[in-house]
Amino acid sequence: MTYVTVGDFDGVHQGHRTLLRRMVTAAAERNARTLAITFDRNAKAFLGGTPSLCLSSPEEKRALILAEGVDEVVSLPFDKAFSQISANKFLALLRTKFDCTDLFGGEDFRFGRNGVGRLTDGMVSEGILQHVVDFKTDFVKISSSSIRSALHDGMVDRANLWLGYAYSISGVVTEGKHLGRTIGFPTINITPPAEKVLPCNGVYITETLSDGTVYRSVTNVGVRPTVESNGERNVETHLLYADGDFYGKAVTVRFLAHLRDEIHFPDVSVMMQQLRADRDAAFAWHENGMFPNQ
Repeated sequence: MTYVTVGDFDGVHQGHRTLLRRMVTAAAERNARTLAITFDRNAKAFLGGTPSLCLSSPEEKRALILAEGVDEVVSLPFDKAFSQISANKFLALLRTKFDCTDLFGGEDFRFGRNGVGRLTDGMVSEGILQHVVDFKTDFVKISSSSIRSALHDGMVDRANLWLGYAYSISGVVTEGKHLGRTIGFPTINITPPAEKVLPCNGVYITETLSDGTVYRSVTNVGVRPTVESNGERNVETHLLYADGDFYGKAVTVRFLAHLRDEIHFPDVSVMMQQLRADRDAAFAWHENGMFPNQ
């Protein structure tokens, strides 16, 4: 007896977690195991559409799902053969391969060739009882696409509210040009993962995790228009209370609040004045949860 849910689960946001928790609670009442099935690639990319940048890596997704008490996560290949399975055959596959007795999904969950299959709460098909779970939170329907849009607009507070945790970017610290250190603002630089959504260019209040330690920080996302001209986006983080050699270390930068947009300064001295103001604002936010004069 296995309770199953199927989906991309990108970001494992509050809506996803509502679904997962409902499944886990129902399964516990009948001593059933729970399984989340996801896919190894973006369906839109395979079907010829424009693939969306992701909110979570496969490893992050798996960890977030398991944290909700789900017993197992399986990633299926999304290929031509899979995309041509009819809705009934898809249900039969779940029943025979995964011993699925109960299938959980949201109101907009679609399955089978051309997405013709949909769940009907309480219906039994191919021996599987269907459960429809409402994703709405405070009358707002949460979706991965709405969270991506919020990040593209720099609204990390809204994205974090819908995610239920602070959005983050992870990477290995690379050696930069040391300009920040020469002007009194040393930074650790990471190359953002190409497949993940990056918040819009600007300065953010952040916290940075490295070797199990969390550092208060402020982060610039952007192309450094005052000192660079190649247009390459960078993630540069200044640690407020620490310094040291982080080169080659894996770090995770968690975005907490948007401070300002990226600015092209007339010269480095004006930029330094703004960086000092940014640092003061970051200190205030980390101490009080708000910016100065709020």
